[in-house]
Formats: sequence, structure tokens, C-alpha cells
Amino acid sequence: RTMSDEYATSKVLLDRLNARLPRMLELQQRVDAGAKLDEGEFEFLKDLVEDANLSHQYVARHPDLQPLAGRLVSLYGQIVDKALENESRQP
Repeated sequence: RTMSDEYATSKVLLDRLNARLPRMLELQQRVDAGAKLDEGEFEFLKDLVEDANLSHQYVARHPDLQPLAGRLVSLYGQIVDKALENESRQP
């Protein structure tokens, strides 16, 4: 891979992160408050998993990104765990 390829990949990943992180934090606040997620929000989470799978090799080549990637995976896990807990509660 050339440096320009790496730069382009970095830019796309950071642009996606900048676009999605606010919504992730919003979802975390909602589920922490006891809200149940709707279909669109679950679809958003599914898209995050697909992006994470696609970017896995890139992050593996860039150890400096691993702490950030780990924190994003942790945030995702917290949202999903709490959403599932909220879903299992009676209405």
C-alpha cells in the first residue's frame, strides 16, 4: 500500500468516526436512562460492526490506533449490553 492509500483510508475512517461518535454517545445516554432502541438504532449498531470488521486489518497495521479502536469497541459493547438489558425488562 502506498502512503496516499494509507492516508485516504485514515481519512475515511476518521470521517466516519466523526460522523458516528455523537450518535453512539447519544445512544449510550438513552440506554443508560432505560430507553429501548428502535429498529433504526439497531441497524446503526449493525453498521458499526460491519465497519469495524472492514477496518480491522487497517488498525492491526497501525498499533497507535489500537487504544482508540479498543475504546470504541468497549463503547459499542456497553451500548449493546445495556440495550439488551432494557429489552429484557417488562414494559
